[in-house]
Amino acid sequence: MIFIKKGTKWLAAGLGAVVLICGGSFFYQKQHFNRNIEINGVKVGGMSVAKATQKLKTTKLNNNVYLGEKLLVKGSDSTNSTNAVSQEKVQEIFDKQFSLFPSSRSYDYQAKGDSDYSYRKNELRAAVKRELERLNVSRTAPKDAYAELKNGSVHVINAKKGNQYDVNKIMQEYDKQFSDNQIKLTTAYTQPISADSKQVQADKAKLEKLADQKVNYTVQNKTYTLAAKDVINSAKIVDGKYEYDAANLEN
Repeated sequence: MIFIKKGTKWLAAGLGAVVLICGGSFFYQKQHFNRNIEINGVKVGGMSVAKATQKLKTTKLNNNVYLGEKLLVKGSDSTNSTNAVSQEKVQEIFDKQFSLFPSSRSYDYQAKGDSDYSYRKNELRAAVKRELERLNVSRTAPKDAYAELKNGSVHVINAKKGNQYDVNKIMQEYDKQFSDNQIKLTTAYTQPISADSKQVQADKAKLEKLADQKVNYTVQNKTYTLAAKDVINSAKIVDGKYEYDAANLEN
């Protein structure tokens, strides 16, 4: 009986400690962000909503723009502004990230601040686009796959990849990062039309139909038959129009 009583006391004491720890952890979680949380690229882990709001208001935007790990455009320091996100928006983010127990998962939440981001939307954006286009001049453009009728048969020429930047895609990502503390863009390359694309396969079908075409013509009561595959040296479809090399027909 003594052993049971002691065991019961130890169990009760243990349960009490667990309840106290859990209660303390829950109270902390209700007041602080999880440790790996960012808002617009600004680390707010372990902070209260009020402190996180204050940090966002006092953190200046970094106007340097990176493509991957490489500096693409050095922004103007003189036009830096703070990213003043309202406490109400910070509270909304806090509620989204809240968990009963501490979490180490990383999140970077996006929230538009009170800044109009005019410099980033105009001068800096234009500078980024110009630089991408300038770099593309010395880079290799991709070559689309295409179907070709040659020597009487139709076959598909495979695409060749290049290394030109996909300016439109990169700029779309830029437009999503106006409110980020620092703009870091993911490198994207222009992709060629592939051999199995609907467009190439449709062109291939048209050329196969063309290759099967025949025409009869009569000269002095004698009928001659010309087959397209015999008189067309090569043909392909460019921008929806046929391009021919018909040297055999001229001969």
